[in-house]
Amino acid sequence: MKDNFFVSPSQLEDQHGRSFYLDNAKFFLIFFVVLAHASSPLKASHSSMYALWYLLNSFHMPAFIFISGYLSRGYLKKTPTQQVQRVFTYMLLYGAAQLTVSVFEKLVLHHQFSYSIFYARSSLWFLVCLIFWYLFLPFLGRFRPSIILPASFLLALAVGYDSTVGNDLSFSRVIVHLPFFLMGYFATPRIFDFLKKKWVKIVSVGIIAGAYIYFLYAKSHGGSFVPSKIITCNFSYSSCLKAYPTMSWWCFRLLFYIAAILLTMSFLSLVPRCKICISHLGARTLAPYLLHRFLYLAYQDYGWAALFDSFAGVIILPLFIFAVTILLSTKPCYAVFRWLQSIRVDKLVASGERKEK
Repeated sequence: MKDNFFVSPSQLEDQHGRSFYLDNAKFFLIFFVVLAHASSPLKASHSSMYALWYLLNSFHMPAFIFISGYLSRGYLKKTPTQQVQRVFTYMLLYGAAQLTVSVFEKLVLHHQFSYSIFYARSSLWFLVCLIFWYLFLPFLGRFRPSIILPASFLLALAVGYDSTVGNDLSFSRVIVHLPFFLMGYFATPRIFDFLKKKWVKIVSVGIIAGAYIYFLYAKSHGGSFVPSKIITCNFSYSSCLKAYPTMSWWCFRLLFYIAAILLTMSFLSLVPRCKICISHLGARTLAPYLLHRFLYLAYQDYGWAALFDSFAGVIILPLFIFAVTILLSTKPCYAVFRWLQSIRVDKLVASGERKEK
């Protein structure tokens, strides 16, 4: 298939069949995740950081989740043992990360909190969501997209009215982000062929630039129309939209969905499709996703953000975070996660299957 960049097929995949395009997208997204967290303490005093935080948080996790869903398309074709293995791996990663982050907060940062395995510390909610989505997939994946996708959006719009759904088991995010996962799961390669069209790329630049300009404007005029708690997806409507009529609350989440989908597709349209210098790091995004939380917690507690609280600082910050993301993606940082992912439950599951027979 002809590509706009006139690259040969060997430049689109590595020797293991990994897509340079998807790995490029994953690396840039994990960079955006780290940058969004780093810009958060500065958004009150710098309009550029405010706009950047809103822009990145409007699409970086929806895009990550969309790609996760797309890469899960073969899940139902796997054997029961392989399916159990994937869920087990995410549970193991979550348990290990939850324990180490909690110990770090308690012993190093001296935070006071009640430990609970059901309350994901920091950004570990994504692992909890993946566990739930893979458990749901054997059921949800059997439905036609024309049925289950609208149903997932309707459920997500409705769940915000339930004030009891929140951060426990990250269930608010499980439901609200589910449509992005299912969109990726049901997507076909045609969507990426469409996104590489020249006119789509031009429109994509306009959408991203327009969103950034809007958030700059919003900073000087009382804040964004859509509250940040709607964008983070872990709060009920009643906790952030009391100033608006109750029956209109769902409209704010709908606006978030529209913006997230447009920005996600715009981002994916602009991602390089051939091999570039960071392509190989896209296979290791788990390491920076989990490890940067230790740096971010210290960054907040020790006031390191003050080092970037200047005009020059906000210019240097993205470059510094890019370097940190590369460092956390190197093989030594990824080693422990590779080891955890190598722990198998195949024999246990196979033993259970033999007993049933």
